[in-house]
Amino acid sequence: PERLEPKPNNSADRAPWLELPVAVSGVIGGNAESDFFRFKAKAGEKRIFDVQANRFGSPLDATLVVLGPDGKELARSEDAHGLDPFLEFTAPAEGEFVVQ
Repeated sequence: PERLEPKPNNSADRAPWLELPVAVSGVIGGNAESDFFRFKAKAGEKRIFDVQANRFGSPLDATLVVLGPDGKELARSEDAHGLDPFLEFTAPAEGEFVVQ
């Protein structure tokens, strides 16, 4: 399924829940803008995050980051496909995570 980017989502504490798998379509409106989304995963579950912007002609140079329940960075991807990040994340434990 695909959904439009829910707003507001510009901080981890305002991150809307996503039921995975899902594609999110949105617009980055300015320099250094960040969007945050919350998801659940069980220990050992793999989640794949893929930004498709530069491959379609956008000048966006995105970064993907997964944050743990404590807000610490668990995974990061930048230029996997040109300027587009691609991230395979395996949950280290069951919990709630945030992708930025």
